[in-house]
Amino acid sequence: MIDMKGYIQNFTRGKDTSKNNAVIVRLDGVKDRDSAQAAVGKKVTTPGARGVLGRVASPHGNNGAVKVVFRKPLPGQAVSAKVSVV
Repeated sequence: MIDMKGYIQNFTRGKDTSKNNAVIVRLDGVKDRDSAQAAVGKKVTTPGARGVLGRVASPHGNNGAVKVVFRKPLPGQAVSAKVSVV
């Protein structure tokens, strides 16, 4: 799992709240929960000169998505942005 790519699906949220520093990321080529579990603890960066740094916290669901927690909150435009998992 060296330098995987993925994209941000959405912010994690509850019924009335949204957390801007935690997002659900869909990883390319990951189709099940076991493969997503292997990515837990890896660092995640957003593209650009000021790439925001985060880490994979846990798998999300059974189809290969993961929950990523970033150090700083992300803007709303980050939804559907590409990320890199190192």
